[in-house]
Amino acid sequence: MKKVLVCLAVAIALFSYGCSSRPSLTAEQEGPYNECEALITQAGLDVDAAKQAGAESFAKDNFGTASLSYENSKKFLELMDFPKAKESAMRASEEAKKTLAIPQQAETGIVETEKQINAAKEAKIDLESPVSFKEAVDQLEAAKVAYNSVDYASANLAALKAAAAIKKANEEPAAAKSAVDAVEADMTKAKELKIDTVSPDAFKVAVEAYDLSKSSLAAKENGKAKENAEKASATLKDEMKKSVNLFIEQAKADLTTAKDAGAADFAAEQLAVAEESLSNANAALEKDDYMNAKASAEKVSTTAKEAEAKAKAGKEAKAVAEAATAAAAPAEGSTPAATETAAAPAEGTTPAATEAPAEGSTPAATETAAPAEGSTPATTETAAAPAEGTTPAATEAPKEETKATDDGSKKEVKKPFTGKKEDDTASAVTAKTAKTKGGSKFPIIPVAVVVVVLVIVIFVVRMVRKKATTTDSQTA
Repeated sequence: MKKVLVCLAVAIALFSYGCSSRPSLTAEQEGPYNECEALITQAGLDVDAAKQAGAESFAKDNFGTASLSYENSKKFLELMDFPKAKESAMRASEEAKKTLAIPQQAETGIVETEKQINAAKEAKIDLESPVSFKEAVDQLEAAKVAYNSVDYASANLAALKAAAAIKKANEEPAAAKSAVDAVEADMTKAKELKIDTVSPDAFKVAVEAYDLSKSSLAAKENGKAKENAEKASATLKDEMKKSVNLFIEQAKADLTTAKDAGAADFAAEQLAVAEESLSNANAALEKDDYMNAKASAEKVSTTAKEAEAKAKAGKEAKAVAEAATAAAAPAEGSTPAATETAAAPAEGTTPAATEAPAEGSTPAATETAAPAEGSTPATTETAAAPAEGTTPAATEAPKEETKATDDGSKKEVKKPFTGKKEDDTASAVTAKTAKTKGGSKFPIIPVAVVVVVLVIVIFVVRMVRKKATTTDSQTA
């Protein structure tokens, strides 16, 4: 009977609208007018259907919007404002259809949620997650009551809550077990990082929460098990992060020290490795990968210290090389100190006179007597030069000789004292030779030649002197 009345009302509305007088239209207005008229007619049908379905009670907002848009569309058509008339008619139909879809959505939600609850019960989820399962059942019953009261909006909302609760009930056992397993893994990592020693109080709190999570899991209280497990994990992660941060800060300090030591110049390769490891440590820390973060930080410190040591060694080697270069610089281009030209006489002494050879004598007999370094001039002996045209041997005549006078008598003639004895020349030459061999810086071979020549000269002088003595005796 209700459907008959609805159809009758719609027919009456259409008849009334169709019988209304149409304004005079131009050829250009005819098309838009007919289009808007058709849209308005459909909007009226949709609004009437929503009203008959009770949308005024279960979808008051949507139905109000639909009704208002329908009335506005008719007014805009009378004003020949075809765009606004078309827009309002389309909005009215859309909102009316939404109101008609609400009961269907609620009914569908109730049916689907009830299927999920039954499946969970067969899987004994009601025992694994009793709290969430009970919540799902309660929300399903509320949805059914609202639907029967034609409160489809409330029915739909309750059905959605029931579906969320049963989903939670199904996931809780696995989620709780996963959370407890995660705590066990975090506990192992924390011990490797020595959190139980570094932060014993925080570690104790985490252990207590972990124990509660395990007991709750055993008691099928998955919600509590998950909550306690998450608390334990959060505590351990916080402490591990603090610990790793200390390693990273130390790594940064070591890297800075290496740079200050000159690693960029003497250990560029190690410095690059250290910087890359520091970047890896920070990235691992952001991902909560504390073990890799710590390992990378330790690598930074180790490599940075190697770079520092290499830099210091490089600086020391450079300093030694610079010192050696500076020491060698003054000698560059100068005559080596070991080179000596000739022995200079001591300051304030008179150089020894050069013996002038007698005319016609052998040049090898000429000697330049160099005074010994630091000696006095008195020790220097200079040979007397013979008079020009005389025999060299005459310079070494005996001290006293007899000479015939005009009266035939003999008279002793004293020769001037020269300060030498016959053997003085040989002794002086021998001494010079010994001195030359012992301390002279001249080559040995030329000195030996000089000595031999001197010995020969002495021998010749003696022979000449002996011959002169014989001649004097005969003359006398």
